[in-house]
Amino acid sequence: MNFGLFRNRNYALFIFRESMSVFGTIFLNISLALYILNLTGSAGKFAAILAMGIIPQVLLGPFAGALVDRWDK
Repeated sequence: MNFGLFRNRNYALFIFRESMSVFGTIFLNISLALYILNLTGSAGKFAAILAMGIIPQVLLGPFAGALVDRWDK
């Protein structure tokens, strides 16, 4: 990995913002699932909420990456 890229302030800020966004999304998914677990006490609903948060990233991520790579800059 080329760590010299992190010397570029704009790149470092971009990576930091993106990582905070991903962590926020993950924490929101977990907190919603825990809220549903607290309301219902159902482990199945808890798992379903977690899966609904993760499945779009897993299924659409590879296709979105390939699509973005093909776009003209």
